[in-house]
Amino acid sequence: MFYHYYKALDSYHRLNTTNGRLYRENEHLTATNDRLKGENDALRSELKDFRFLRKVLGSQQIDNLIAQAKDMEQQRKQNQRTRRRNTNYER
Repeated sequence: MFYHYYKALDSYHRLNTTNGRLYRENEHLTATNDRLKGENDALRSELKDFRFLRKVLGSQQIDNLIAQAKDMEQQRKQNQRTRRRNTNYER
């Protein structure tokens, strides 16, 4: 009888531990889901604005502006890398 009692008690503690872990995981996932919902709403709003700009300015002009911005960003990053390399050599 004691054997079955301790076996049941051990099973209870294992289930309780598993339940606690699953509860914490669920809380974490709920928080992540809420954060992602907010991010998704912001991105939908941004997409709506972007589509409006495409409609008003035209796809060709928007594509050109995006390409220019990407080129400028790439040049800026390249300049930063060059400056870092030059700074490292001077040390």
